[in-house]
Amino acid sequence: DGIAYDRFKTRIIIPIKDANNNTIAFGARAILDGQMPKYINSPESIIYNKSSVLFGLNRAKEAIKENDSVIFMEGYFDVISAQANGVENAVASCGTAMTAEHVKLISRYTKSRRIYLSFDTDNAGINATKRGSQIIKETLSTLGSVKQFDESHISSKEDKYACEIRVISPPQGKDPDEFIRTMGGDAFKMFINEAP
Repeated sequence: DGIAYDRFKTRIIIPIKDANNNTIAFGARAILDGQMPKYINSPESIIYNKSSVLFGLNRAKEAIKENDSVIFMEGYFDVISAQANGVENAVASCGTAMTAEHVKLISRYTKSRRIYLSFDTDNAGINATKRGSQIIKETLSTLGSVKQFDESHISSKEDKYACEIRVISPPQGKDPDEFIRTMGGDAFKMFINEAP
C-alpha cells in the first residue's frame, strides 16, 4: 500500500558503523515494559552483513593496536559503557554469535591476537564464551596452537602462537555494562589484568 511505518518506534536507536566510521545500519532497544523483541537491527543489506561487522570497531581499532588485544562483549551498551570509561578496545557482534569473519576482522589489528571474552555471567553468556573460544580456535588453527598458561597465568614457553584467549568475569553476576557503570572502568581493568 505504500504506507510507511516507524520500525524503531519507542526504542533507543544506536548507529552501527563500519571500521571506516560510515553508518551502515541501526540497532534499536525497546524502552517500554513488555515490548518485544528487546532488540531489533536494520535488515541485512549489501553494506550490512551482521556476520562480518563489529559494533564499536570504528572507535576501538586504534586502542586494539595500542593494547595489542581486543575485548569481545555481548551487546551495544556493554561496548558503549566500556569505551566511555576508558576500556577502549571493546567490540561486540551485532545481535549474532561470534563468527570466523569477526575473528579474522579483529586479527588485522592485534599482532599477538590476544582476545578477551567478556559476556554476561548467566548460562547464555557461559555458552557464548564456550562457543566463542571454539570459533577463535578453529579460525586461527592454521597459525599454531593457543597460548597456554599455568595457574598463576604465567606463559609456559615462547613459541609462535595462533592466539591467546582469556575470559573476563566480574563478580556478583553483573554484565559488563552494569559492572562498569557501577564500579568504573579502572575496576574493570583490574579484571582484565587478572583474566585467566
